Amino acid sequence: MSTMLPLDIASLAFDPSTQQPVLLLKLAGSPDPAERLVPITLGRPEAHAIISAANGISFSRPTTHDLLVSIMQAAGLSLSRVEIGSFSQGTFQATLDFLRGTDHVTVDARPSDAIALALRTHAPLFIADNVYQETSVKTQIAGVDAPENESGEQPTAGPHKLLNDFHEFIQHIEPEDFA
Repeated sequence: MSTMLPLDIASLAFDPSTQQPVLLLKLAGSPDPAERLVPITLGRPEAHAIISAANGISFSRPTTHDLLVSIMQAAGLSLSRVEIGSFSQGTFQATLDFLRGTDHVTVDARPSDAIALALRTHAPLFIADNVYQETSVKTQIAGVDAPENESGEQPTAGPHKLLNDFHEFIQHIEPEDFA
């Protein structure tokens, strides 16, 4: 069995080629701006569920994930952790680890749903070390200034331009953008 590493959410971005939301996960407590990030592509509804939970946004009627939390509570289940345990054919596999008294119940889940539930219940996220090593990419995250070119201007092409564009985008994103 692979060692499990704790994760935090680094950011939510958009893949410029597909316009799909991408959740960026980082090792918990990592302050390094050039850290390795795990990108998980999401659908817009899943991104909405995650960003609303991450920002503590509630709605007048329960969302699907809020309903699941209510069902868990009514059934005496508490979500103890979420594990992203494998990556196969371009798809991450996750499990929800529930506690009922002293009994453990493990349920297969899509990572997006598992993360949305974890955020609502304050359950920790983990990733298998081998999955982290296979899927993480070294990058700079938004908020880190890209180098200027020789004339003192910001770059107009390349990865630093993409980083600048992403930084500008993330500064103006609203939860309603995912509706």
